[in-house]
Amino acid sequence: MKRSEHAFRAITPVLAVVVAMAACQRDSAVAPSAMVVRPEVVSANGSRNAPVVTLTDLGTLGGTESLALGITSGGVIVGSSLITGDGAYHAFRWQDGTMTDLGFSFAQGVNAAGSVVGYGSGRGGFPHAVLWQNGKLTYLETPRGTLYSVATAINAGGQVVGFRRSGDGRDHALRWQHGTMTDLGTLGGTSSLATAINDSGYVVGYSFTSGDAEQHAFLWKNGKMTDLGTLGGQHSQAYGISARGQVVGSAATCCSEHAFLWQNGTMTDLGTLGGTRSFAVAMNPAGQVVGGSKIGGDAAFHAFVWKDGRMTDLGSLGGTASVATAINKSGQIVGYSYPSGNAAFHATLWTIK
Repeated sequence: MKRSEHAFRAITPVLAVVVAMAACQRDSAVAPSAMVVRPEVVSANGSRNAPVVTLTDLGTLGGTESLALGITSGGVIVGSSLITGDGAYHAFRWQDGTMTDLGFSFAQGVNAAGSVVGYGSGRGGFPHAVLWQNGKLTYLETPRGTLYSVATAINAGGQVVGFRRSGDGRDHALRWQHGTMTDLGTLGGTSSLATAINDSGYVVGYSFTSGDAEQHAFLWKNGKMTDLGTLGGQHSQAYGISARGQVVGSAATCCSEHAFLWQNGTMTDLGTLGGTRSFAVAMNPAGQVVGGSKIGGDAAFHAFVWKDGRMTDLGSLGGTASVATAINKSGQIVGYSYPSGNAAFHATLWTIK
């Protein structure tokens, strides 16, 4: 396979699904195109109805694969794509049908002002956290002894979060603010990662607990890291946080792993699309949660949107699998999906009507 495995594994585990979905064969690059599907909605009481969803294939930067990881309220989308020849991934910015190469390796998030974070190529070819702003690329400060670093999210105030890995293999959740880097600590264990931040500066991610016994989702607020617990199992990860401080992610149950919504001290299991596993990645102000879930028979992951106990299968671009990674306040959803043939996943925009 023509990809840097260490680079994929350096970013959030949501992208581990990318590796799992990826096929070793490559298909030809495509330009943006759209299709309309009528997916099922499965509610908590089992009732079903069928909204109309338009899927748009955002194309690539000339290579065969692309994925979208962030979207602004104005519909600006960021992600990464293989370039012509599939020799490397480049970050992109997509707006009004045009995909622009930002020049660095991987875009993880974007804020309302259009500032983009992710990672570029650092010392030894390892990832280094970057901020792209007004056409200028800045490599973010990391401490001496850092092996690699990744910026995962940015809020409206320009606060950036992410993590670094030290030479001893430990990860440390970080926040960058006005040029100053802060280590957010852990839940008592040796490692932590920050995955998202809201406009109030609340940070979520996951950390080892004392003795590295378990890995738990956390909420970091006003200098204090709070353990969000699990759904009965031994691990959990937080991937997204809303403006109101609601947290989404995935957590172990007695015998599997399910998407969760945490609010007011309570973690709620969001269920699945009929399979055994699911994870939630982002939530908008309207209470819509997006992520991925195994469908019946655990045949594949499908992108979903969840609200008020109802989980909607968003379908795919014609292939077997898809994952939703971000949603804006208008309900536009982005992620990635296999087109027909399953040769390579493509950045995807879902619009629900």
